[in-house]
Amino acid sequence: MKMSTPERADQVEKAIKSIQERHDIGQEILRQCGMKSPPGLIVKVAKEHDINRDTAQKLRAMVSEKTGYTQSELSELFTLFRKEGKALSMRHLTLLLSVPKGKQRDRLTREALTNKWSSHQLQTEILARQEAVKKVAASLLSSRVRCLRRG
Repeated sequence: MKMSTPERADQVEKAIKSIQERHDIGQEILRQCGMKSPPGLIVKVAKEHDINRDTAQKLRAMVSEKTGYTQSELSELFTLFRKEGKALSMRHLTLLLSVPKGKQRDRLTREALTNKWSSHQLQTEILARQEAVKKVAASLLSSRVRCLRRG
């Protein structure tokens, strides 16, 4: 049975609210712990939010300016979710952190949303693309070494 537009919109808003809440927790963890924290501190802060250390570390990475999503970037994602009538999960966003910010991550985000990829499908796609990049780099390096040997 296909969901009606108001039901889908409601699900999108619930997903957005959940992601925003997690982002806010990540901001708090970053504020209290920084990007590197003394032993035990992140565990203590995680317990305050009723999450485990691993989740706390992922949420902290999610709000990092270098690798994560700023509030502005998150707002852009939320606009895209509303426009598409569907949202990615926290698992999707966590996986996307392994892709450097920029066009590649943006493209993967859109593809995952448009094609309704599961988090497993997204992870498979990320790994496949990373492997392709490694093969190209290895090929270029090998060509360079051959050129240097020749003279």
